Amino acid sequence: MKPAEQQRLQKRMKDWAALTPEQRQAARDRYRELKKLTPEQRREMSKQWQTYRRSLAQPETQFDPPVGEPITPGAAPAPAPSAEQQ
Repeated sequence: MKPAEQQRLQKRMKDWAALTPEQRQAARDRYRELKKLTPEQRREMSKQWQTYRRSLAQPETQFDPPVGEPITPGAAPAPAPSAEQQ
């Protein structure tokens, strides 16, 4: 295996080992259910998953930083003045 593949496998094994027995059983059950899906249902679920992952990378508003981008103190834009302050 390539070093990157080894690291990925080790991380996944570590993550699995950290799960509670209930979480492991839930993952096994979910896996069994996913295996029952038709190829078309799998493609649709894959599309939905990709859409979800892309949405995580997009800021919800112009003031939210993208996921993974560090927030630096004082870098946020000043709030707009409200009608009460005028």
